[in-house]
Amino acid sequence: MFKRILVHLTPQSDKAWLVSRLAPLAALLGAHVELFTCGYNRSLKQNHMFDKEGELHAEHSYIKQCENRLEKLTPPLAMMGVEVGVDACWDSHTVDGILQKAERYDADLIIVELKEHSLLERVFGEMEADLARRSPRPVLMMCEREWAELPLIAAGVDPFHEDNQTHPLDQQVLTSLAEVADSLNGTPRVLHSIHTLPHAAIFDEHVVTDYNALKEHVSEEHHAVVDELVKQSPLADETPIHYLSGEAHVMLPRYAEENQLDLLILGFAEHSRLDRLLSNDMVARIMDDMPCDLLVVK
Repeated sequence: MFKRILVHLTPQSDKAWLVSRLAPLAALLGAHVELFTCGYNRSLKQNHMFDKEGELHAEHSYIKQCENRLEKLTPPLAMMGVEVGVDACWDSHTVDGILQKAERYDADLIIVELKEHSLLERVFGEMEADLARRSPRPVLMMCEREWAELPLIAAGVDPFHEDNQTHPLDQQVLTSLAEVADSLNGTPRVLHSIHTLPHAAIFDEHVVTDYNALKEHVSEEHHAVVDELVKQSPLADETPIHYLSGEAHVMLPRYAEENQLDLLILGFAEHSRLDRLLSNDMVARIMDDMPCDLLVVK
């Protein structure tokens, strides 16, 4: 499972709650934790525009301050017997800095804060969604809400692809669900959203006259494919499968809220740049509305 966990904390504010939430999880997994900050201060750099030596000294002091702040956050981890280190780097491109550190540290899980974003951040792209898209490693986005003693963990699957073939990502999502639920003594569930076209969007009169039959046919097809997908996974046969009626980016956050979900696992499928511009990635579409932690795997 996860034995080397890299936690990125922004330099602007302390996130003691995130470290406190992580401590029992890391102890249960027997993981080593690295607290990390990728920082950059534009005004500091501009103040030393013509003084290279002064600029390097200022950067070093800034990074040292970040490391000292991270050191103050380590006690909750150390008290639970978790080995922990701290590190910081200077990089104006946060995602690049995190990915380079993850490579050096050989992380098998990256953790960032799950937070709401401004309209401007959504327009130009959220850092967390970009990280999930570019990272070859799983990314866990954590919010402040505490987990239940026996966490409820769900995986969202969508095995319907353009080529009508089951992709390895579908099984990877379910394998991650089985492993995480087993490691954390959690209760697993599988979620799948079924979205048929609304009645008003169908222009074929023959289809319109039998719209209910169409919905039933689509539902049966989805049930058969998802049921078979779960049977082929490491999950127990009795693992519940919940079928949600509606678009996934709407139904998944709603289900998480109504059922007090602790963790949702999603797969991140590669899309072309045009697809991302037109429809956006599922992770980016739901992350601001998720009331629980979100684990993204590839």
